[in-house]
Amino acid sequence: MLQSLLIKDFIIISHLEVSFEMGFTSITGETGAGKSIFVGALSLLMGRRADSSLIRDGAEKSIIEGLFTDIPYEIQEMLHTLELESGDNSECILRREISKSGKNRSFVNDTPVPLSTMEKIAERLIDIHSQHSNLLLGNSLYILSAIDKMLSDSTPLEKYQKVYRDYKRAQNNLIQLRQQLKKASEEYDYDNFRFKEISVANPQSNEEDTLQEEEKLLQYADSIKEGLLGASQYLERSETDAIEALHKLATIVEKLPSSEEYVERIKSCHIELGDIAADFQRRSEAINADPQRLAEVEERLNLLHHLLDKYHCASTKELVDFQHQLQQRIELFQDGDLTLKDSEREVQELKIQLNKVAATLTKARKLAVTAMEEAIKNTLKSMELPLAEVSFQLEPSEEPKPTGYDEVNFLFAANNKLPLKPVGDIASGGEMSRLMLALKALLAEKGNLPSILFDEIDTGISGRIADKMGKILRQIGSTMQVIAITHLPQIAARGKFQKNIEKHLDSTGAPITSLRSLSEEERIKEVAALLSGNTITQESIGAAKVLLKNND
Repeated sequence: MLQSLLIKDFIIISHLEVSFEMGFTSITGETGAGKSIFVGALSLLMGRRADSSLIRDGAEKSIIEGLFTDIPYEIQEMLHTLELESGDNSECILRREISKSGKNRSFVNDTPVPLSTMEKIAERLIDIHSQHSNLLLGNSLYILSAIDKMLSDSTPLEKYQKVYRDYKRAQNNLIQLRQQLKKASEEYDYDNFRFKEISVANPQSNEEDTLQEEEKLLQYADSIKEGLLGASQYLERSETDAIEALHKLATIVEKLPSSEEYVERIKSCHIELGDIAADFQRRSEAINADPQRLAEVEERLNLLHHLLDKYHCASTKELVDFQHQLQQRIELFQDGDLTLKDSEREVQELKIQLNKVAATLTKARKLAVTAMEEAIKNTLKSMELPLAEVSFQLEPSEEPKPTGYDEVNFLFAANNKLPLKPVGDIASGGEMSRLMLALKALLAEKGNLPSILFDEIDTGISGRIADKMGKILRQIGSTMQVIAITHLPQIAARGKFQKNIEKHLDSTGAPITSLRSLSEEERIKEVAALLSGNTITQESIGAAKVLLKNND
């Protein structure tokens, strides 16, 4: 439930903090007092887009924050998955910040999140029903979603959705495979030619670097051999015998006191120089000029450079990788028929399985629809539509959809003597309001609604009908949180709690909007004002007391 709402520097609201209770709360207020501002602020937590025009004059940013408590397990799991948990797993704080700089931010439990993430969470916490929401009664997907919420068992829907995902994956893979085979077919001859040309050369990864090092060694073999031999001889010549000199130095130093460390270091140098001299000698003996091998290396490098340039490769490793790619494309084409048949078979098998689970889902929906039609008709009878008829007409679609093969038309007739027609084509504003309330009441009874805010659900109705609607709202509020913004005294009086939106001027003459809870006496006066207008009479006071007493 929505436990509290903070609105700061939003349009004409400087600072507003209000708490809400479980059950049915009615909200009243004069036209222009700011009821739409309250709804607009709450809708920002639902993911509505916003810009700097919503910021109160003189402020730098607007802040809207809602604290939701006793959140359902489904939301707790979602927050855990997204690593957005709070210290109390049963709570969730949503916050929007609208900045003049245009850097608007969204937070869940004080963690920045994309607006889309906040929207997914918020839609499971609160449902805002505005006047325009009645149009959803003509939306097939909306009605189908309502029907699915009334299924006695969600298993058929879950099975269908799983098979549908597998089917679409297999179908997309088949489309991609056909495209690849088409391309492979078009390029097969050219790919085969390129693969053979590279395969004949048989390049190895990093071969170019190895050959270039060998080429350099062969090109300068004589000078390298001479240099190594000279270095070895220099180290061992009698007049400059560095090795022997180190040996003599060690003999002298070891006679000095505390010279062990120096002796070890000198001996280490003596051994190292000896190894270097021997290594120079071995390398000089191993190097010989080989014009034939040099010619072979240069010829091999020329071939590799030709292939690298031709196939736009930066190294022999890239050339080898390209060779493997060509091989895969050739094999794909050669094995294409078999692979294609396997893919087509998978799609066909999944389509058969999909049709089977879809039929089970349709059957479950038809059972739910029968019960829904009776329940809605009974609720409409209590709202002065005793002869109303409703029908959820399920029709098969040509292709499977994420929701199944079913498309639904919500049909309505205010009198059972009249033909049923799509609700959007025939129902009046007042009838649409009653139909929507009847549907919401049914979903609430099933326990498939979050907290709900009705923004003038009473459009197009009055008198006895309003009282009956108020009674239903009160009934819905017995199991969940319901907030209704209303201009009708009958609905306002049915609230277990009542709040009033007021607008007044501050010391500078700027308008300020407030939302506060009404005491018992204040409720009587507010309901009386709704009954009689600006002038409250004893008669309206008495009538207000009667309306409020009906809730006892």
